[in-house]
This record gives sequence, C-alpha cells and structure tokens, in this order.
Amino acid sequence: IAGSGAAFCIHLGDMVNPVPELPSYADAARNFQALAAHLPVPLHVMPGNHDIGDKPVDWMPAGTVSAETIDRYRNTFGRDFFSFDHDDCHFVIIDSPLINSGLPAEAEQAGWLEADLAANEDRRTFVFSHYPPFVSDPHEPGTYDNLDEPGRGWLLGLVRRHKPEALFSAHVHNFWYDVIGDTEFYVLPSTCFVRHDYAE
Repeated sequence: IAGSGAAFCIHLGDMVNPVPELPSYADAARNFQALAAHLPVPLHVMPGNHDIGDKPVDWMPAGTVSAETIDRYRNTFGRDFFSFDHDDCHFVIIDSPLINSGLPAEAEQAGWLEADLAANEDRRTFVFSHYPPFVSDPHEPGTYDNLDEPGRGWLLGLVRRHKPEALFSAHVHNFWYDVIGDTEFYVLPSTCFVRHDYAE
C-alpha cells in the first residue's frame, strides 16, 4: 500500500479476528492500530462482523451487533458510517452489520445514507459495505455471507435509484462480480486467506 502511490486506503472491515465479546479484542485492536500507523496515506476503516458483531441472526458463530458493540467500535476505531470526498469523487462507508438490527443506529444510518446519496447524485460515487447484499443472485436466500431481507432490498433499491459508479464489499474472502442496474458490484477477496468453503 505504501508503495502504490494511492491517495488513501479503505479497509473493508474485519481489522481484528477476535470478536467484540472476547477479552482479546482490545489487544488485537491496538495491534491493528500500531500496524496501520506505519501507513503513509490516510486509512479509512469500516466495521466488519469481527469488529462490531455479526448481523442479527441467532445461528452466527459470534455475538450479534448491539448497542454495546457499536459503542465499543466507535470508541476503538471511530465512526462506523460516514462519507468523504477526494477530487471529484464521493466515497460512502456504511455499517452493514447494522442493517436489519432494529437498533436506533440502524434508522440513523438509513436516514443519513438516503440523504447522502441523494445529495451527491451528480458526482462519481462509490459505496463500501463489509457484507455484500448478495453473492451470486439478488434473490438468493439469506446466509452467513449476505444481507437478509428486508435490508437487502432496501440497499439494492438505493443503489438502483442513485446509481453509484460501484459498490465494493468483502466478508466472503473470494472475488465475485456483478452489475446492479448501472452500478458495478465487486465482492473482493481477502488479502490474508481464501475461504476454503468456496474452493469448489
């Protein structure tokens, strides 16, 4: 990254491996921050499920996102949803584990995101989300790897309406590509390992 000449870096989430309810979370977060401090370019981060809790279903391997884990994330890493500009481009970072949570922060993010996308329709806009809305089909069932309804439909509706240039997501540790209306949709691989459950 340092040698790339990039103006900044966006981390798509899962800065740490221990989930928020584990006592090792704080040490792992400090380790990440110490490593990231060596970057000569600005680093923008967003919450992955390891950073703030899993999306709200009871069969996830870790605890779900909650008011407590949101506070812990914000106190550790800063804002969990925000946007910024660079040159003529607008970059939108969302907290995807919040979607479908029913928490007050979900409604706060939803109102902010709708207003932010509407206010920047005349700019080249790029949206970043840890969870992909879907992996291979917008009508696929909810799984560990995608957003469930009704949040999936809400987010896809915003993308189709406001037509950002691209949507980038992560979580799956493998590469997928699709198009949502006029928007290119990338699920990006991890830099650390490819998940074996997608090996076929």
